[in-house]
Amino acid sequence: MMDEPPWRTLSTGRCFVYILPCREEDTLKMGYARDPWARMQALHPRFHAFFDLDRAALLETDRVREARAVEKNLKSAFAMAQVLAPTQIRQRAAGRFEWFRGIHPQAIAALEAAGVDLGYPLHAPLSCWLRDQWQQRIERLSDWIEHEYEQIEAWHFNADAALVAARERALRHRLDAWESIGLALEERLGDAVRHWVRYGFDE
Repeated sequence: MMDEPPWRTLSTGRCFVYILPCREEDTLKMGYARDPWARMQALHPRFHAFFDLDRAALLETDRVREARAVEKNLKSAFAMAQVLAPTQIRQRAAGRFEWFRGIHPQAIAALEAAGVDLGYPLHAPLSCWLRDQWQQRIERLSDWIEHEYEQIEAWHFNADAALVAARERALRHRLDAWESIGLALEERLGDAVRHWVRYGFDE
């Protein structure tokens, strides 16, 4: 999702420490990622509904090692509040010792304090930051959606129904996620895509 310089290595380049609170329970996930959007997608196909992005936050750092150090300090500070990952989360992506209960205000405050100490910006709420990131590339995004729809339409009449359904579902999840952060996409999409979003394919 993020634009990175071509000389980025595994240890350099922008990296983020994130706090993701769940909507339905007082549980949150801490971690770090180069691409928070991709990380959330890996955790749950409907991450925008599972996590409360209006209460989530990111600390932006210049290097992976700095993000790792902040994450390590946060986990150490709140170790007594560790819990198991929710069962709805994809377990291969869930991570160990990364879920905590009952500490949301304290964790956000600690992340903000780390940013002040290091001179790095805190992005909160996460939904606003995500919207700004996507808004900068909305034309490319609209083109991608149109292309994806055209592929799905071709598959709908020529491919296995299960494969088509999975690809349709994935696109709908993405559209829902972009809508959830306030990205105004509908007016940029063609009539065929808008019709499909509302009614599916007419047989």
